[in-house]
Amino acid sequence: MYFAILLVVVTLATWTSQTAITPKISEHIQHVLRSKEIPGLTLGVVYSNGSTELRAWGIRTEDGDATTPETMFMIASCSKAFLAASLGILMDDFSRGKNTTSLPSAVQEFRWTTKIADLLPGDWALMDEWASKNANLRDTLAHVSGVAKHDYSFSLESSPLDIVRSMRHLRPSFELRTQWIYTNMEYMVASHIVTRYSGVPYETFVQKRIFGPLGMNFTTFSLSKAENTGLLSHAWSWGLRRLPIWFPDELSELCAGPMGIYSNIVDLSKWLGLLLNDGVQPTTGEIIIPKDALKEITTPRVIQSGVSPSPGFSLSGYATGWFRQSYMGREVIWHDGGLPGFTSFVGYFPADGLGVVCLINALGKVEEYTDIVYRIVREVLDLQEPPSAPSPSSTIAHEPTYIQDPAQLPMVKPKRPDGPTLDIEKYTGTYHDPGYGTISFCTPQTDTPACKEVITEFTPVQNIVYEANSSSEWPLGLYAKHPRLFSSHIRVVHKEGDLFRLIFTYLFPEGYGRNSTAFEMWASGLADSDAQFVVKGQEVVGFGLYNMLPMPSERQLAGGDVKEFSDVWFSKI
Repeated sequence: MYFAILLVVVTLATWTSQTAITPKISEHIQHVLRSKEIPGLTLGVVYSNGSTELRAWGIRTEDGDATTPETMFMIASCSKAFLAASLGILMDDFSRGKNTTSLPSAVQEFRWTTKIADLLPGDWALMDEWASKNANLRDTLAHVSGVAKHDYSFSLESSPLDIVRSMRHLRPSFELRTQWIYTNMEYMVASHIVTRYSGVPYETFVQKRIFGPLGMNFTTFSLSKAENTGLLSHAWSWGLRRLPIWFPDELSELCAGPMGIYSNIVDLSKWLGLLLNDGVQPTTGEIIIPKDALKEITTPRVIQSGVSPSPGFSLSGYATGWFRQSYMGREVIWHDGGLPGFTSFVGYFPADGLGVVCLINALGKVEEYTDIVYRIVREVLDLQEPPSAPSPSSTIAHEPTYIQDPAQLPMVKPKRPDGPTLDIEKYTGTYHDPGYGTISFCTPQTDTPACKEVITEFTPVQNIVYEANSSSEWPLGLYAKHPRLFSSHIRVVHKEGDLFRLIFTYLFPEGYGRNSTAFEMWASGLADSDAQFVVKGQEVVGFGLYNMLPMPSERQLAGGDVKEFSDVWFSKI
């Protein structure tokens, strides 16, 4: 036993005495920034003995201001781990009688297996009656509720309580506990639960119980507070197109649970230091996350990927706000995040006393951070490089790939033998789904003031499409406004017959920042799906959306008519 302890101590002293971010690593990172269109990147390496390495490269603003370790970024889905920890802390409060609110009479104990229907009586319901009654906190936060990622359903005015009440209108794609489907809405529901049973807003609870005790003085849910520090990075898209910061203060309550935190590597290194110290504040000895809660939120309850995504990686499981798998035989607990303009990674190797955080001010840079993070891990832990480079796109499959190249639009020529059943104008008009609200479709020929406004907003982007596709005509399709969290508009492009491709897109007709040329952006694989219109006689009665997921839904496999097998059904009104 003494020899084993001595060996661990000697090993720890050996690799913490050297520098992880070597000149060679730094040179490689600078090359990645130049070759991969990354304006700026910050990196923190944290050791269980309390030491850290914090470095920054590149710029954080259009003016060329350099990034520093204090530069703030949106950390996107890395926020989910803070919600998971908050629930664990709140459960511990109830178990010790420290709660300030009472549970409903149907709830004897507040724990991970507590049913949401019992916690939120009268508000919570799912379309599937059995799932509605039996879904518990662990199910929803492990992404096995059966409800798909409906990020384009809720309005910009929605609150977490509105999300709770809207779940009953969203068709399930799978039965409860049968399929892992990544979703943000369940974390919005959970943030409402923290608010309701802590007696304070979720954001206040996290500030009081996690940010404050850890001295995470930069970290916030508020865009205005992040901007007031003078440290917030600008955000960039492909081709170094600048983007707006996505969540203004009026959206902070809605987005706080799944993706709403602004932070930097200084504060996130403190967060990793807490996790490496089993939930105990390293300098004060205060228990921030109870041991049982930390074990729960980092223990996978579902297989996210049942096969190794690439050499060196094991299959992966999902716990509560964390993935868990092994890399080259070393266990790693991690999460990444992706929002328009930002990419993030936070992970730690508990048995090796090592944590890494990487923040990037450009979207879709999964491959780049994976290369950098695991290059450092191999260096610090003295691991051999796997037979081939990791395949991050399959390792981190839940984050979207954003597209803005007009040449990638699924265009076809308007006049085809297999065209729509009716003239395209017959497909215009207003459609409604209880979960998604109303959508009003137009064509360039629709002669109403509202439609003329929609077409005017599309025109600058379509001018780019003309050039990219050497066409003088708009593609056969439909256009609509759709102001949501990740979309401003919808474009519907004809495929064949009454089958179209619907894309929830975001238009920048006047560009953004110093570049005033128009561009468009959408998340491929998440923001696009098949739209099958149904025609009876000379009228369109509605359309169904399907193929919204990487795999066919159970509803789709069951078959039936369009209204039955679609993931979303819009009736024409």
